[in-house]
Amino acid sequence: MIDSILERKRKTIILDRLLIERDGVQSLCLDDKEIVKEAENHYKNVAGKRSNNFLVLDDRWSNRYKPIQQIDQMWYSEILIPISIEEWRDMINSLPNDKASGPSKISNEMLKKAEIHELKLGYNLGYTNPIGNSTRINVSSQAYMDDVTWLTEDKFHLEQILKIADQFNKFNNIQVNYNKFEITTNSLSVKDNDIINIKIGNEKKNIAIVKANQSVRILGVWINLNLDQKFVFNQCKDIIKQYNILVKEKMLQIKDIYVLQLQRQFTRLRNQMNATGIVNTVLWIRAYQLQQDCILKQSPLHEWNISSNNFTLKFDLLGKILALMYDNNLELVANSTTSNKLTNGKCSLNGIIDHSILYKKGVFKQLSRKGIVFLSQLLSSDGNRMLRYKDLKNRFNISTKGRIPIWFKQLETIFITDHKLSRKVKDEFNIGRHYQFISPSIENVNVKSRDWIATYTKITDEAVIARIIDNQHDSLIAEHWIQDVKEEISPSVQLPVIKKCNGCDLKLFHTRSPRSSVKKRCLFKVDKQTTIKVKASSIECDKYIMDTAIFENLALAENLFYTDNSIGVNTSLNDVLKYVSPFSVRSKLLEIKSNLSDAMYITAYTDGSLKSHASSASHMGGAFVITEPISVIFNVSFEDQPSVVKAELLAILLLIMTCPKYASVLIYCDSQIIVTKFLELFDRSLAEINKMKLPYQIYWTLLFKFIKFFALDVRVEKVKAHSNNQYNDLADKYAKESIDEDSIIFHDQILNFKALIKWNHLIVERDDIQLIKQIFEADNLNQFLNLNRNNLINNRHFFTLVDWKTSYRLNKKSQYITSKGDEVFQQLAFKIKANELPTLDNLHKRSPRLYPSNLQCQFCKNCNETLHHLWTCSQLTVIYKELFDSLYDILSVWIKKFCTLDNVDDILDQEKSIFIQSLQMSNDFNISHLAKGLISMKFVGFLREKFKLDQNSRDIIFEQFYRIVIFKFSFYIWIKRNSLVLDLERHIGITNKMKKNKRKYTGNHNLVTVSSSFDNNLFKDTDRFKYWLKYAYAYGGYFLDF
Repeated sequence: MIDSILERKRKTIILDRLLIERDGVQSLCLDDKEIVKEAENHYKNVAGKRSNNFLVLDDRWSNRYKPIQQIDQMWYSEILIPISIEEWRDMINSLPNDKASGPSKISNEMLKKAEIHELKLGYNLGYTNPIGNSTRINVSSQAYMDDVTWLTEDKFHLEQILKIADQFNKFNNIQVNYNKFEITTNSLSVKDNDIINIKIGNEKKNIAIVKANQSVRILGVWINLNLDQKFVFNQCKDIIKQYNILVKEKMLQIKDIYVLQLQRQFTRLRNQMNATGIVNTVLWIRAYQLQQDCILKQSPLHEWNISSNNFTLKFDLLGKILALMYDNNLELVANSTTSNKLTNGKCSLNGIIDHSILYKKGVFKQLSRKGIVFLSQLLSSDGNRMLRYKDLKNRFNISTKGRIPIWFKQLETIFITDHKLSRKVKDEFNIGRHYQFISPSIENVNVKSRDWIATYTKITDEAVIARIIDNQHDSLIAEHWIQDVKEEISPSVQLPVIKKCNGCDLKLFHTRSPRSSVKKRCLFKVDKQTTIKVKASSIECDKYIMDTAIFENLALAENLFYTDNSIGVNTSLNDVLKYVSPFSVRSKLLEIKSNLSDAMYITAYTDGSLKSHASSASHMGGAFVITEPISVIFNVSFEDQPSVVKAELLAILLLIMTCPKYASVLIYCDSQIIVTKFLELFDRSLAEINKMKLPYQIYWTLLFKFIKFFALDVRVEKVKAHSNNQYNDLADKYAKESIDEDSIIFHDQILNFKALIKWNHLIVERDDIQLIKQIFEADNLNQFLNLNRNNLINNRHFFTLVDWKTSYRLNKKSQYITSKGDEVFQQLAFKIKANELPTLDNLHKRSPRLYPSNLQCQFCKNCNETLHHLWTCSQLTVIYKELFDSLYDILSVWIKKFCTLDNVDDILDQEKSIFIQSLQMSNDFNISHLAKGLISMKFVGFLREKFKLDQNSRDIIFEQFYRIVIFKFSFYIWIKRNSLVLDLERHIGITNKMKKNKRKYTGNHNLVTVSSSFDNNLFKDTDRFKYWLKYAYAYGGYFLDF
C-alpha cells in the first residue's frame, strides 16, 4: 500500500527454491519452511565467528584498547535502555520540513503524521507459496565496511600499513576479500599483465596490476594513469540518461527543472562563498579566471551582467550559475576586500558593447588574450580617436603582423562612424583625456642628436613632433616635423608619415647659410619635463614613418603636461555609524552615542510599527526610548520588505550601535518572537549563527557582532504591550509616528559578509530557496493575469478586493491526478479559470466555418453565449438562488466543524443574507470570480472575524467550498447547457466528423429554430446530488463516478 501511495518501485527476489550443499552433496529444496530456515541460518552465520582472543594482545593494540580513565562509566548507564515511543515521537517532530525524502520517498512530514508502535531493525524476508500462504521473518542488521584506499611511496611501506590493517581486521572480526585487491603504480618497470607478490600480515598474496588505461576510484574520483577521460565521460552520459528517464517518468515541466536547478546551484554557490579553507580558495581562483575570460573590471562575484543566452563560454559552471541568477534578478554580493577591481582604465567594454556581439561572436576571447578590458586601452590618450591595429604592438607588446583581424574590425564598426574616413570615435564613446598610459619624460634620460621626440610647447599651446638637433646645452634645440597629409581624407586615417616643417610660429632660430634648404628649417627650444621619446624610420628622402600613430604620440605629450598628481584627503568617520545614511539620521545617532559615552548601565524600551495602506503598500518604522542614565527618544522609518519583527529588530540594532564599550544594557520589548530568538542565539557563536537559516539572519548576525565587539552585557525582557507602561507606550507612539521620518539605509560594508544575497538590488532576509520558488510563482501568476482574457480582473480596484495570498494557496494545491473524477474536475476548473469553456462564443472563435456568429444562448435566446453570460442569464435566476442557498448550507457545515464558538448557529443565521448578497453578479466581486479560484478579502474576514478561524481551517474551508462551486455549476448549469447545444448542432447539421475536420467542412448557416422549452423543474430533482454529497463527497468520491 505504501509503495502504491508513494509511486515507489521496489525490486524483490522470490525464494521459491534453494540449492543446499551438505557434506559435498547438493540438493534442491522446494519446501517453503525449509527455505526460510536455511535463509535465516545463512544470514546469521555469513559474517563468521570471531577468531581473535582479546585477552592476548600485543603492546600496540593493548594500549589502544585500554579504557580511558577520565570517562565515568555512569555517563553511559542509560545507553542500553530501550528507546521509548515518546522519545521517537519527540525526535521525529523535531525534524525539519521541506527536506528531500531520499530513496525511500518518505518525507519528514509523512513521518510526523505516522504512528509509531514498535521498532524492528533489520531485513524483513517474506515468502508466499503458490497456494497463497505467506511467511515473514526479521533478520538483524549486518555491518559492512566501504572500500579502503592506501597511498604509499613504495612496496615496503605498503606492507607495513597492511600488516597493521590486518591485525585490526582480525580483532574486530572484519572479513576482507583479498581477491578484489588491486594495485595502481606509475613504476616503469612494472607491466600491465604482471602480478605483484604482497605480504599481508603473515601471508603472501598475489595482487593484480591495474592497467594504465583502466580507471579506478580513489577517494571518490575516477582516474587512470593515462589521464584518459573516456570513462568519466561515459559515466556523465549515464547520469544524464538516468536523469532524462526520471524526468520523463515524473512528467516534470521544463520550468520545474529550471527552478530546481536554480535553487540547487544558487545554494551551492552561496555555501562555497561562506565556506573557509580550500573550498573557498578554489572558488575565488575560478572567479578570477572567469573575470579574465569575460573581460570584467572586477570579480564576477561582485558584478555580473551577462545573461545565459549570451554566455557562450563552455565548461564553466560558475559562469552558467551567475548567468542563470542574472536572468532572475538574483545576485550574490561578496565582500569588497576580494573584489579584485581593476582601476587602471576607463569605461569597461563589458558595459558598453552589446553582449550579443561581444560574447556570441567570440570577440571577448581575443580581448581576453591581449588583456584588453577597458575602452581607454583602445583609444588614444586624449580619448578622441581609436588606435590603429598596428598601434597595439607598442601599447600591449603583442604581435600585430598580418592582416587586421575580424574582431578588431567589428570594434571599429561599433566605435567609429566610418573608419575609412577618420579614426575619430562617436560622441557617445568619447571618454575624454585619460592618464592610463603616461610615457616618462626625457628629463632623466640621456638623449642623443637625431633622436625623435614628441613635446608640448607653450608657444603654440599644443604638442608637436620634433627631432633633436643640439643636446649640448641645458635646453634642447629641436627641428619641427609635421605630418605629410593629403587633403582628401582625415590625417588620422593616413599613414604616420612626417616631413620637415618649412617654418611656423615655433621657429626661433634664423640661419645665415646660403643654402635655401637650411634657411627653411623650423628650429625651437624644447622643455625636457614635457617631452617624451618616440620612434620613426626613414622611408625616402626627407620623409620618415613613425611606429605609432601621430595623434597618439601627440596625446601622450599632452598628458605629460596636464598630469595632476594631487592626493585627496580621507574625511571618513572612524565609527560604525559611518555606514548609516542619510546624514540627518546619522547625525542624531552620533549625538546619542556621544551623550552615552560614559554610561555603564543603560535601560531602554524598543518598539516597531507596521502600517498597511492596502494589500500592496506597507510602511514600517521603529523607535527606542532610553530612560537611564539619560532620557532620549529616537525614531526612524525603514524601507524594503516590511515586517513588524524586522522593525523591532532594527530598533534594537540601532540602540546597540549607540552604546559604549563594556556597558550593561537592559532592553524591554513587547515582541515575544524577538525575546525568544534572542535567548536562543545568545549562547551561540557567530559561526553558528551565520550557518543557521533565520529570518533576517543578516541583522541578527550584525546584532551579535556588535554585542561581542563592544563587549556588551545585553538582556532583553518581555513587557506586555498596551499595559499602561509609560515608556513602552511612548516607544509605541513614536514608532507609529516614525513612518513620516527619514528612511534609514545600511551600507553593504557594515555587514562584513562573505556572500550577501540580493534580488532586484534588495537584500534577501529570508530563506533563499523559498525566495526563488516564490519568485517563479509570482512571475507565473503575473504572466497569467496579464493575458487579455483576464483584462476584467486586471485592474487596480479589483486587486484590492482579492486576498491574493489565500487565492494563491488555493490554486497551488497539488495537481497530481489520483482518480478519473479528479481529472474531470481539474479540466473543468482550469477551463473556467482560463475562460476556455466551449461556449458558443468560443466555439465561433475556434471554428467560424462551423459555428456562425449569431448563435444565441440556448436558455434565454436573447444574448450571445459567453462564460460571463452564463452567470447572469435571466432564465437562470431561480437556479442561482437555489445554488446560493445550498452553498451557504454546505459552508455552514464546514464552519461548524472547525468553529469552537458557542453561538455559531446564531451567527450563521444572522449572516446568511449578507453572505448570499455578496455572491450576486451585481457586485464587483461575485460568484464568477470565486469559480476562478479567487477569494475575496471580505470572505477571509468573514471567517476570521466572525468565527475566529485560523489560517489552516480557513484554507480547508476555501478548498472544499471552491470544489462545491465548480461541481454545482457543472451539475445545475453546464450539463443541461451541453444537452441543449447538442440538439442545436443536430438541427444545423454539425456532426462529430465535421468537428474533427473543421477546416474541411463548412456548417449550414441557414439556422433552424430549435423548439425546446426551458423548464426550471429540470433542476428540481437533486436527490442524486444530495445523496452523493452526503455519503461520497466527504470521502473524495466524484459525482460523475458516483
